[in-house]
Amino acid sequence: MASASKAVLSLLAIDGREEEMRAIMPMLTRLVHTNPSVSSTARQDLQNVLVVNAEATVGKRYAVAFRSITIDEVQDTAALEESFPDRDVARATYVLRILHRAVQTKDTGIATRDVFANRSHVLDVQCILSNALARDWLLLSDIVPILLDTSIGTSLLVGIVHNDPSVLSTITDALVTALKKQPDHHEFTKLHSMLISLSKLSFSAAMSIRNECSLIDSPLTAAVAIDIALILQDTPQFLVIMMRGSQAPQFWSFVHDALHTPVDNAMRVFHRELLDQVRAQLTQKMTSEAEPMGIVSLIKSYCGLIGRGGLSLNDNEIQGLFLLISNALRQPMPKAFIPVAFSAVVLVCLSKLATQDEAMMRIMQEARQLIKALYEIDSQEAGSAFMMMALLLYTKPSMVLDLMRDLLDCTIVMPVDRIPLFGEYVLKLDFTEVLMVHGLLASKTANPINARVHDIFHEMALRVVYSLLCERSFVRHKANPGKWLQDQVAAATLPVHPILPNLMMEWVENTFAALDPSTMKTHVPSLRSSVVLESITIVIQKPYPSQHPEIWARAVLYLIYVLHFNRRQQSKPTAFAKYNLHVLPIGMIFRTIAQASGADEDFEFVFPLLMRLIIDDCPLALHHIPILEDEVALHYLPYRIPAEWTLESLRKRPELMADVREFLIALEYSTNQSIVSLLEWLVGVVLPLAMGSPVKSEPRSNNPFLPSEAPQLDDIFFPEICSLIQNIVVRSLSHHPTPDSIRLRLLQSLCCPLDAAFTCTYQDVLEEPYVVLRCDPRVWNNFSLVGLLLPLLDVCREWSAAYVLRQINPDDPNSTIDPVQYILIQ
Repeated sequence: MASASKAVLSLLAIDGREEEMRAIMPMLTRLVHTNPSVSSTARQDLQNVLVVNAEATVGKRYAVAFRSITIDEVQDTAALEESFPDRDVARATYVLRILHRAVQTKDTGIATRDVFANRSHVLDVQCILSNALARDWLLLSDIVPILLDTSIGTSLLVGIVHNDPSVLSTITDALVTALKKQPDHHEFTKLHSMLISLSKLSFSAAMSIRNECSLIDSPLTAAVAIDIALILQDTPQFLVIMMRGSQAPQFWSFVHDALHTPVDNAMRVFHRELLDQVRAQLTQKMTSEAEPMGIVSLIKSYCGLIGRGGLSLNDNEIQGLFLLISNALRQPMPKAFIPVAFSAVVLVCLSKLATQDEAMMRIMQEARQLIKALYEIDSQEAGSAFMMMALLLYTKPSMVLDLMRDLLDCTIVMPVDRIPLFGEYVLKLDFTEVLMVHGLLASKTANPINARVHDIFHEMALRVVYSLLCERSFVRHKANPGKWLQDQVAAATLPVHPILPNLMMEWVENTFAALDPSTMKTHVPSLRSSVVLESITIVIQKPYPSQHPEIWARAVLYLIYVLHFNRRQQSKPTAFAKYNLHVLPIGMIFRTIAQASGADEDFEFVFPLLMRLIIDDCPLALHHIPILEDEVALHYLPYRIPAEWTLESLRKRPELMADVREFLIALEYSTNQSIVSLLEWLVGVVLPLAMGSPVKSEPRSNNPFLPSEAPQLDDIFFPEICSLIQNIVVRSLSHHPTPDSIRLRLLQSLCCPLDAAFTCTYQDVLEEPYVVLRCDPRVWNNFSLVGLLLPLLDVCREWSAAYVLRQINPDDPNSTIDPVQYILIQ
């Protein structure tokens, strides 16, 4: 403020600056008392501006008068004159002493004094109050209640705000506090008049007062706020603001009472007239509003009046609203238009279903046509809201109001018994199950899809599809939701959306439900194994979910699909092939999601389901769960394998095996984490070549406990390499993310090292675990290879035992699994 005062005083020191001074005169008094800590000299200099400026008239006189008045004179308790004095100094002292005594003694007789009853004294009292407030001789919060009791109080308060707009909030607080005390009609009229007069000072003043009244949320402040909205001509926008969520219950209670309570007193007459003005302004705007956002606000304001205020539109209002929506369909509109317009039509129908007459049926027919037009405009996105409501009308009509609350972000109160009638008369006639099935499959996919991004239309699409999957609607109408569901998985990211895991489960159920037993074909085909397995195993190279949220979300969802599919295929054998679980990093995935399965974490909604599926279908995958550093080694390879060390190259050039041996010797002292990625190459390429092709000889017994007539201990081509491989595999296999796939490859190498035609699948091992004993005869003659064979046999028995236990069902008379088989395996 000191800098401001210096600037003003420097301006005053220059002659011929009257025009410049005239523009800044209104702010001088405000500058005087903006900062009470400023020096008294600077404040006095600014007060003297009113004296030297030629534009000051009455203000100049009272500025001069206040130079000779002290605070002691104001606080003097001597008797007061009966009439208003003639001299300026006496007048200022007289007014201030009256106000000071009223503040101190709570005197209620101030309104009878001539100075506060005669409007000819308004300007004098305004100037006196402005100077006194500038000197902090009076507190504005103390004198506002006193001025409220005077006939010129409104003019005085307006003058104070004119002089210093910064005090508007103080005056507004005092007036609103008085309104909160529920005054009678006479007192309310006076307070209402003061607030409206203040709001007419400027647009900012009107907005400030309306906001203050809206925050209080009482019936009388609601009346003031609505009246200001009518003055500002933005009633639709104001009603939309008051609709948000469940806020302002007293505001909407006032609206409801004003519309429905009998007008048996003056206060209620005023309230009814106020709402009639609101309806008239909205009706007028229906014919004049052209801005898209203005149209949306206008339609939504009707939703609030009908849904929260209980308004029942007359025929002219309904026709105007329907015509407004119909015309808006012909121009580009914002995204919010479709759900708001749809909600408005539904609410109009619900409000009119109380009577069953010809007029009601006509409204229902028009509403039906309008809803169809709205759906066709944006069926791929907002269309899910229509289908969601239709689905609820078929299943849970009482939840339609919850849907309306989501669409409008507003509390809706309507008679529940009318909702089924709306379905029968309007929505269910067009939105049948077959339309929902095919319409949803054409809807757009949001990107991304996770638990934190909220797209109301896509959220509804997910829930409707889930309900239709549960009801087997896609099966009945021979529609394949696979492509649409794959799109949802492709768009998924972390944290996993809570409904996506359930969609995966129901997808599997529909695949089996759609199977034709006669042809063993289905119109909901299962996912291709290559697509699913590639999407899951890629997490081995990208082990950190925070860095690859899309990849991990997709992998987890497909893993749920695979596990549940295998379980269903097991309980209901079909032509479908099971997915190979042994090639999947199930243990690694389980460990990772378990670390982020708490509240508000990435896998909060997927971990319980996935844990149950893993324990039910492949509990052995949890026996050896690698730590995080093991997975890092899979994409950080310190030992590079030369490109020529392939199976074909090494077979054609046996001399390279010496280099391989040196390479393996160097690995002997390496950490498990650094060599785990070499296991597949070791057991699939190096081990078969180290064993070499079997030597053709006379048949001999494979029983190691019978003496061989001609032992051939040197049949293995490179026994030292076999020994090195055995050491590496034994110590590092448990650190591999998919150890079972390495074991199966090891079984292939031990049985037929270089025979590409020989295959032994995972299912073969489950059904016959002792297939491992049919290995190459030379294995029994090599200590290192036997060291690989025996642990492999133990694991194969574990696989088979777990498989048989899952197949045994003592309550199923048709079960073909004999419990004795489990005993034999052990």
